[in-house]
Amino acid sequence: MGRNHFLLLALAALGGWPACSGNDSALSTAPSIGSEKRVISNLSAAAVSGVVTDALDGRPLGGITVEIPGSASTTTGGDGAFTLEAAGFGSVPLVVRREGFHTRETYVMLSPQPAQIDVLPLDRHFDLDFFDHVFRNLGEGHTLRWTQEPRFEIWTGVYELVEGQFHGDFVATGDVGPGQYVQIARDVIAADAPKYTGGVVVGADVVVIPPHPAGTRLTYHDYFKPFTISVLLLEGDDTSYGPSWPYESGRLYSASIWYERRFKREERQVFSHELAHTLGFFHPADHENVPQPSIMRDAVALTAQDQIHGRILYRRPPGSRTADKDPEGFTINALRAEMEAGPPDPALIQWVRD
Repeated sequence: MGRNHFLLLALAALGGWPACSGNDSALSTAPSIGSEKRVISNLSAAAVSGVVTDALDGRPLGGITVEIPGSASTTTGGDGAFTLEAAGFGSVPLVVRREGFHTRETYVMLSPQPAQIDVLPLDRHFDLDFFDHVFRNLGEGHTLRWTQEPRFEIWTGVYELVEGQFHGDFVATGDVGPGQYVQIARDVIAADAPKYTGGVVVGADVVVIPPHPAGTRLTYHDYFKPFTISVLLLEGDDTSYGPSWPYESGRLYSASIWYERRFKREERQVFSHELAHTLGFFHPADHENVPQPSIMRDAVALTAQDQIHGRILYRRPPGSRTADKDPEGFTINALRAEMEAGPPDPALIQWVRD
């Protein structure tokens, strides 16, 4: 699967208020993916209501037990709706379960704002082994995903990777990449980004960056831009390396594709594979060990498995470690900004080789 092509994946949680160089003030106000809106209701503050749906097809589910452990319990009607009365205020744990579905453990705010909760069916198209392999480092890590629509920057120059702070600098060679490189990047981003993410990342914001003058030196701040996936061509041999730059929350801050200068017959396949990495897909035990057909394995295009499981990835909070246990501190219906305080610590940058 295009092993001579490698991704530089700058994976890091999305910081809503980055402190990188440049004018970031406009970026800080960008809307986050999955932002919730306030809904007016007559329910008391010490209550919670919502609808439970099937995570795969979105249909409402009746007969679901919804419980605040030790406090209140109810069962959804045919429309999937429920209401629970409870004592107190603030965030409380919630357990949602029914035979044939993964039990979901999450947190919910006791407030008039309805909660939209989905649960994963057992065995019906959803493959937990595949999900844990591709998105959770063989089940030993947590998921990474965008919580805000990223910008795509396609750099048209050719760069040499040289020694520099953390994982190196780029020096512009003065050369320009082949014309088909930009078109391939545009085509793959437009066609595949929505499929990998269930339509959450649509790839609508694509800009082409002109070549830098020969000798221009660029640091990690230049190619790890906030809310951006940068696409670059490298001068050199067949091997490239890529760092990840994560927050513990699992939100992506920035990502980058470093694509070797020479093109081979499978360049579209390779670009789609690398794009998937920037969106949260991995193959930690190498391609051949991915348990289902996938662009992470040897597929020539993204598969139905990729699309189903990518959609689930983007319906779950970033940082998820189990099939249906949301990260502590995540609250389904909380009104909060999805942001971090500044960019990730650059000391957290880790190598990724693809």
